Amino acid sequence: MEVGPSCSAGDLARHFPAMSRPAVSRHLRVLVGAGLIAARRDGNRRLYRPVRPPTVGFTS
Repeated sequence: MEVGPSCSAGDLARHFPAMSRPAVSRHLRVLVGAGLIAARRDGNRRLYRPVRPPTVGFTS
């Protein structure tokens, strides 16, 4: 399940001026692969959004 607002890699890169945009894109690709964020196409760009972690039931 997706939560939170979507934003582009460029929007995210503005918050990390010490990192190049390609480096931000590589990090985003790793996070998508790990299932921590979701990506969707919007024209010629991708929008990224955090993903809610699955709920795990614990028994005592």
